[in-house]
Amino acid sequence: MKKTWDMGLDYFEAKEMLINKLYFYRNKKPLYQRDKIAYVYLLVGLIQLRNACRVGEAIEALIKIIKTGNREVRVRVEKRKDNMQRLIVLPNEITQDDLEKVKDVVDSWEKSKKLVVRISTWYKDNLGINTHALRYACISYLGKQGVPAQLIAHITGHQTLDMIMRYTQAKIAEDILRRLE
Repeated sequence: MKKTWDMGLDYFEAKEMLINKLYFYRNKKPLYQRDKIAYVYLLVGLIQLRNACRVGEAIEALIKIIKTGNREVRVRVEKRKDNMQRLIVLPNEITQDDLEKVKDVVDSWEKSKKLVVRISTWYKDNLGINTHALRYACISYLGKQGVPAQLIAHITGHQTLDMIMRYTQAKIAEDILRRLE
């Protein structure tokens, strides 16, 4: 399969990769500060993958989840001038114990461009993927499941259907072409 800017990342393969890494850090003793940072970056990635959100939205969600104790929070959709809020749901794979282990790291965070860059760089250096590929792995999965583009756009916070339609239709069309006999 040709790799594109989104890396053609499969939703379930990405999820399995992140969960396997998460389990590694869950069981690591002692958990040094650099390990906690990797651990929290994996939590951000799982949130991003599960919710088809941008990395900055996943960071904001994790901060709010830890502060409020809620498994669902609303965050401002990035790249929107209308201050639209979107729902972010904590993946079931992330436990309360996970949140407790990284609470001290997250409590010191302020959502910033530098943090987004640090997390994006960590993903590229350690997992060989860009964080935006996690967002589009979920969008592709939803498209393949037949979720209407309007609903995907609402989930992701896209203001127009153009990008959703172009992206999901291209993926579905390529899959159909490959299956032709």
